[in-house]
Amino acid sequence: MININPLFEALQYFHRRAEGRLVRIELDRLCTRFPSKTNEFLRLLSPVADLQDRLDYLVRVGKRELSQLLTPVCSSPTPFACSNSIMYMMVFPAIRDGIDPENFTEYIYSKTDEDIMVDILSVLESPGTATVTEEITSDVFYERLENTGLDEQSRLGVMKLLFKYKSYSERVSLLVDGFLNAMRRERENVASICSAFSKAHARRRRDAGVEYARHTARTARDYRRGACRGGDRRGGRMPGCRARRCRRAGFGLRLLCLLGA
Repeated sequence: MININPLFEALQYFHRRAEGRLVRIELDRLCTRFPSKTNEFLRLLSPVADLQDRLDYLVRVGKRELSQLLTPVCSSPTPFACSNSIMYMMVFPAIRDGIDPENFTEYIYSKTDEDIMVDILSVLESPGTATVTEEITSDVFYERLENTGLDEQSRLGVMKLLFKYKSYSERVSLLVDGFLNAMRRERENVASICSAFSKAHARRRRDAGVEYARHTARTARDYRRGACRGGDRRGGRMPGCRARRCRRAGFGLRLLCLLGA
């Protein structure tokens, strides 16, 4: 079964929604590009598209507010486009600290000024991994912010987040709580989607294993028939080898050739 982190899913959901990325559009694109797999894509992704539609209805938020909370306050050091957004800097520390989603609102409301500075620096300096262990004062924060290499406009954006954290936290907590409530209502559908993806993944791994075993058996059979005998016995494909599969042979199969098996 696929394990999901509701807080991380909330970040992903609001990020996709802010960018207008609809699963239905991506589904149509995949079906157009890979028509032979249309049925599989429809079976797996249509329920996801339906879920996204229902979440968009249940989680009420204006485009302007979403843009403000998801637009990076400074340039991002990670591939995740919203990693320096207001929402990310509030939600990611909770994910990092293993906070129960049910306690998220209490978690961000209980933040001290030092906690907030630590959270911001942990995202700016060590995105996605480390935490700041040094005791942080205002002077230390400003000094380390200067050392991040951010331009003046970006530093002003970070300072705005620091000074308005409390007001932002109320808006972010309401949105995250709304998403979590919607996901509770959709619990059975989410479980069904995760189960379908888990089975599809297991089936692909099983089919890949079967195909690999067949390929290995065919290649070994070619060696045993002497297809590679008599060539230059260095690694890789033997000169004069008549078996195309020899090019993809691993060390073990080349060893069969060298031994004249």
